[in-house]
Amino acid sequence: MKIIKKILVMLIALGLCGTLAACGASKAGAEDSPAKTEPAAQDSKEEEKPEKEAEPEENETDSKVNVGIIGWSLGMAEEASFAEAVHTKLTEQYPDQIGEVLIMDSQKTLALLFEHLHNCRSRWYGTASVIVLVNDEKGFSDADLLNFFGDAELTKLPVGVDHVIDGAPDFAFVYDKADAAGCASLIMEKAGR
Repeated sequence: MKIIKKILVMLIALGLCGTLAACGASKAGAEDSPAKTEPAAQDSKEEEKPEKEAEPEENETDSKVNVGIIGWSLGMAEEASFAEAVHTKLTEQYPDQIGEVLIMDSQKTLALLFEHLHNCRSRWYGTASVIVLVNDEKGFSDADLLNFFGDAELTKLPVGVDHVIDGAPDFAFVYDKADAAGCASLIMEKAGR
């Protein structure tokens, strides 16, 4: 019987020790918990701040005008120099309002002309964008350009050409190939700036 009492006392003592140990651990865990949670909360707040700061930059980029200058063949000196001159005038006259200016070469290929349009459309979707076609007299026909306008109309991208085309939509505009600064000004006007 004495042995049973001793075993019982030992079990009770072990149970109390286990309970006290568990209480101590949970109390220590509770004390450590705010300290551990607080830095994690601070870290997450710090992570949120850069994201919020990055948003205005994205909005600034979205508010800038993107310009695609597509040449019939930039291998021709006159077309290449005009495209470069317009690019230069845009960046000099409107440095805070211009986003990307892409100069692309259709290499005398209608399919490539349409591909450049689709690339611009997907790249700049939802932003102010303007396309300028630098065509040669031997380049794309008016019928080709009217087809191009039909495709551009899906996103209402303003498209500039160097001569009047019968049946051209309202979003088409005519620039003077001898006046790169005037073309840059028209681009900003058509983009709503």
